[in-house]
Amino acid sequence: MAPYIIIGLIVAVIVAISGQRILASDIPGDVSKKLTPPIILSVVNEQLPNNRGPVTVLHDIIGSTHLYKIKATPQIRVTGERTSDVDVIALINFKGQGIWAKANGNDKFTIKPEEDVTEPILEAEITTGVPPIMLASDEKFFNGQLQQGSRILIRDDGAMIASVIIDTSHSIDNYFFDPSLSSTIDPLVFTCTAEFELECKREFKKSSYLTGCTPNGKRSDCEESIELCGGTAHVEINGKPDCSTKIVNVADISYEGGEEWPEAGEIVSVSFWKNTTCTRQTSDPWKILALCKQDRLGGGFDLNAGILPP
Repeated sequence: MAPYIIIGLIVAVIVAISGQRILASDIPGDVSKKLTPPIILSVVNEQLPNNRGPVTVLHDIIGSTHLYKIKATPQIRVTGERTSDVDVIALINFKGQGIWAKANGNDKFTIKPEEDVTEPILEAEITTGVPPIMLASDEKFFNGQLQQGSRILIRDDGAMIASVIIDTSHSIDNYFFDPSLSSTIDPLVFTCTAEFELECKREFKKSSYLTGCTPNGKRSDCEESIELCGGTAHVEINGKPDCSTKIVNVADISYEGGEEWPEAGEIVSVSFWKNTTCTRQTSDPWKILALCKQDRLGGGFDLNAGILPP
């Protein structure tokens, strides 16, 4: 491989890693003068007394898809010196999708030189196959079919949110899995697995890759117990995961002990950017960071929408 190609790959990895760190963190006002953007925006009412943020999400089902209508009313602190208006666009990220929000009915909002605080009304709609967070049937455990992208809230003494990733990404030689070839693929090479992602108030952990138990197999192939936030999570599957449908039959997801998590719920992430030709190219936050890092003005800020009503 040519040296310049290797250098290019290294640069791309560094940009991606640093971009994720930047988007996930706020920037203190005392360093704002060292940054390229003229101002820094920060949400000051990110956490409200009811453990939710300044955001509401209305949910509707249209056929087999889910429609989410998002409305956020953040109070934004403006830090930094400027002598002219700054046009700002807000990016909303929800259920893995990014979308540019309408601001006060327009496609942008403007920060005046004399403004220290602004309160835009941000609105967006997202259509996806991903459902809202589901409450377990009796809150203490879940069993039944679980599709990738779905999230389950378990409450006992504490609270935990569980989801699953179903794929073959760690199989021998990392061969690409084509569901149409599932009947001809050697199962020793392409093993479909279910990996559970478990989140509590202050921790995030993953299970082992579960393949499903066979008559002479190990119990560790289909169940596991994991310590999480002072409690114990248990995951167990029936049969084998299905990589063609991204569905696994769950025998049990439960959580005992642990910490209470009253603010567990849907998270809407909001970030702010200068309104430029560069930022308008895409609504993917990671791509914007790579292409237009100098246009970032603040965020992402995680706004808690709580558990959506049925």
